[in-house]
Amino acid sequence: MRIVLDCDDVLYMTNETALDKMNREYGTDFSMEDIYKWGEIGSMIDRRLEYFSDASFIGSVPLYPDAESFVNTLLKQGHEVFLCSSVSFSCAEARVESIKRNFPAIKENIMIAGRKDLLLCDYLLDDRIENIIMSKAKSPIIFEKPWNRSYHGCHGEMVHDYGSFLSMLGLS
Repeated sequence: MRIVLDCDDVLYMTNETALDKMNREYGTDFSMEDIYKWGEIGSMIDRRLEYFSDASFIGSVPLYPDAESFVNTLLKQGHEVFLCSSVSFSCAEARVESIKRNFPAIKENIMIAGRKDLLLCDYLLDDRIENIIMSKAKSPIIFEKPWNRSYHGCHGEMVHDYGSFLSMLGLS
């Protein structure tokens, strides 16, 4: 199967890392639960988004625990795995280098694309509901985050973690 995995907030701890940095710099105490919708909210928490256009930030965002193992499991099962990030053009090189460093088994299947609706695949695993709604994937899967929980059951399956996705594929 051809599987496309979103990078930010599926494989990389992007919002968590941005919130940690913002909380330290501004003396705030925001958590992931405070991000109740994708993108701008209209409050101080939006300052986290400023880091998303900083290549040094993007290049330093850590992986979620088990992200590399998850990708390797899919590869070992013979699936064609693509990693897709919608980072800004100014951060594309930093993201690609981070993918190469963190996922050495991914040699060529790295995409920088905001238009995930153009991707043809069997499965798309993404946290952004708009990507799921517009997806051409045979099975678009929502990776649960606070900003997409209200869509549970509305636009395809939702998984809470890598194990749930692997179970859905019959690989656990």
